[in-house]
Amino acid sequence: MHILSGVSFGRANHINDKWHQHKMIDFLSRLGRYDEIEGLYRQMYEANMKTLGENSTQVLRSLELLAEVLLNRGKGSEAEELFRKNLELKKRLFGRGSAQAMDAMISLSGTLRSIGKNDEAREHVKRAIMNRRRQAEKSSATPQDLNSFAWLLLTCEPVSLREPHTALSAAQKAVQMSKNQSPHMLDTLALAYHRVDDNEQAIKIQKSTPTYERQAASSTPRRASKGSHHPGLSRYHCTAPAKPTSNSMRGDQPSSVRSLLESSR
Repeated sequence: MHILSGVSFGRANHINDKWHQHKMIDFLSRLGRYDEIEGLYRQMYEANMKTLGENSTQVLRSLELLAEVLLNRGKGSEAEELFRKNLELKKRLFGRGSAQAMDAMISLSGTLRSIGKNDEAREHVKRAIMNRRRQAEKSSATPQDLNSFAWLLLTCEPVSLREPHTALSAAQKAVQMSKNQSPHMLDTLALAYHRVDDNEQAIKIQKSTPTYERQAASSTPRRASKGSHHPGLSRYHCTAPAKPTSNSMRGDQPSSVRSLLESSR
């Protein structure tokens, strides 16, 4: 029996209910019914397009989710088409050099790389780095501008475009400006120390995050010692120098279907 049979997604407000999304996707993932997950996202995208139009942020999000599912299912050409559309829409809605457009460009580059279009993928990444460097070097740069720049330099593909020492400097400034209160920025800083082979400092930074401290206070010693948010203390408990890996453009975060709704950084 088809899980989605008899389920209506004609109303965008129902299908965009994140609680229902999580429950349905988690359930289907556990059953391994990825074809039905794809169908769910197609219906969500079509329902949003019909009721909201392509200039809606909800439509953009459903387009991205569908493209991610298609990519994970090996349908690279169709995913590429959607990611290109996503980039053009974000350029039009937010501006060519906007953070939203750069995120879309990075997503497209990952898709292009996965289907063998490496030269074009590299050019998109270089363009994104140039744009985020320009933004980070402005006197008006925000902690998020600096963190986004650092994260890109730490996780981009190909590895030859990474700049860990530049990223470390940007991440340090972002953490200072945010007064050590942003777990995401502290995570970025920890990864930067790891990339420059300072795992001891990476562990220290990771343990200083507000999230880790709350967990340590409320968890059993065994659970608290592991840590639970990206990139994880286990990464830094190694003695060998850090080696670049073939992580996705989102860094070390998983790309499984179940994580799609939680993948935005």
